[in-house]
Amino acid sequence: MSTHLNAEYSHSTLSLPESALMSDLFTLRDYLRWVSSEFYLAGLHYGHGTDSAWDEAVALCLGALHLPWNIDPGVLEARLLPVERQRIIALARERITTRRPLPYLLGESFLLATRLALMSVY
Repeated sequence: MSTHLNAEYSHSTLSLPESALMSDLFTLRDYLRWVSSEFYLAGLHYGHGTDSAWDEAVALCLGALHLPWNIDPGVLEARLLPVERQRIIALARERITTRRPLPYLLGESFLLATRLALMSVY
């Protein structure tokens, strides 16, 4: 059984212009929800420290913003700068279109709460 929607019937917003996304998405919470939805629709596979679309979206957004995993939940309502929003959109698009594991896109991974720098093999 598939864990994602058939691309033919999906309602992905991935192909919208960056300006359209940025005009409607402002907070970290907005981007977590958007990235998670797009990852789910894309039917990505996980296993490099995450096991769901939501976990991967959290890892992408926090990694793109250079934030630790244990941030205060109040940060979810913080409005992101345009450059931060562009980075999240670009990383989400690259993750979906290339299928490269997220740690290679971010250049880092975590093992038992220890940050590991990665060199790309892709």
